Amino acid sequence: MKKYNKGLIGLISILWFNSITVLVGQIDYKNLPFKVDVESNISNVKVINLSSIGKELTFVPLETNPDCLIQQIRKICFSTSYIFVGEFTNLLQFDKNGKFIRRIGSAGTGPGEYPQVGDFCINELKQEIYVIFSSASKLLIFGFDGVFKKSVILSFRPAQVSLRDPQSLMFHLWNVPGKSDPSWVITDLEGTSLTIIKNNLKRISQPGLLINHTPLYTFDNSLHFMEFGIDTLYSFKETQKIPYAIFSLGGYKMDVDPLITAALIKDEKLLNKISPVDILENNIYLFIKFHRGISNNKVTAIYDKSRGDITILKDEVFKNDLVGGVGFWPKQIVNDKILVDYVDALELLKKIIPANLRSKLSETSNPVLLILK
Repeated sequence: MKKYNKGLIGLISILWFNSITVLVGQIDYKNLPFKVDVESNISNVKVINLSSIGKELTFVPLETNPDCLIQQIRKICFSTSYIFVGEFTNLLQFDKNGKFIRRIGSAGTGPGEYPQVGDFCINELKQEIYVIFSSASKLLIFGFDGVFKKSVILSFRPAQVSLRDPQSLMFHLWNVPGKSDPSWVITDLEGTSLTIIKNNLKRISQPGLLINHTPLYTFDNSLHFMEFGIDTLYSFKETQKIPYAIFSLGGYKMDVDPLITAALIKDEKLLNKISPVDILENNIYLFIKFHRGISNNKVTAIYDKSRGDITILKDEVFKNDLVGGVGFWPKQIVNDKILVDYVDALELLKKIIPANLRSKLSETSNPVLLILK
């Protein structure tokens, strides 16, 4: 569902887990899929403290200067040495200590330029960055040194991109009513199609929902993906597409092909309908964000993989009981255990934060890393 992240600039929160009870690489795929019963647990709303999964917070401010001002974070990727931050028209690179290194590419329509950063991912082994944008069927490839390598013409219009393995990429295509495009395409790094996964729903309503974002993430070295309107989250294990989790939404399930009218947009009943828009995973939980109806209102939940239960988070975030202040919800997970969030800097300054950090920040400061150990 086309989405706009409003006012989320200024703070990145990173969450490290101390003790892991379920080890990566030991998922028993014979016992899948997980059963995520949303309908029966929609009223299971609780406050969950951040201290239940971490004990110590440290702060690392990212450098702020005129060459790297961030207006609105859209995505963050971490390599061993670098942090890459994407916003609408900029892709910025910082080192692990928060020092600004360079801008990757630039806004424009020439070689090595993009009108906007629609999505991007990184390939640590090849030290490459892959950038797509919604106005063209094109993939731009840069090195970690900022050098533009080449532009690859794609045979489809991508909306999301993720690294499947060091030799291949997985794309989610724009889901447009009336079109017969596939839902997913796996290519090599030259853009040659290797696997095409069809769109299972034939949506016809005009005007209807334009879907450009749906769950797509990596866990346990496998890609996980979920087509809009379908109740099953899948994973790729080698070449096999495996049902990984089945969502039971019942009467809360969003109509997958509504006719978008002025009356529908104002229909408050739609706020009781939800659909998964983002899923992340660590060794213990699935972190699930649902959209309400066709709005940007959301519901957040965690699914405990060992217990098989789902809990809705009160106020949509973990309560920050460690230092007080801003709540936490992961928007990125690195290496299956580092959770990343970002919040408006002005909002952060209104909260309880260490005095030495407060003295370094202003309302226009770039993100600050919060590391929870």
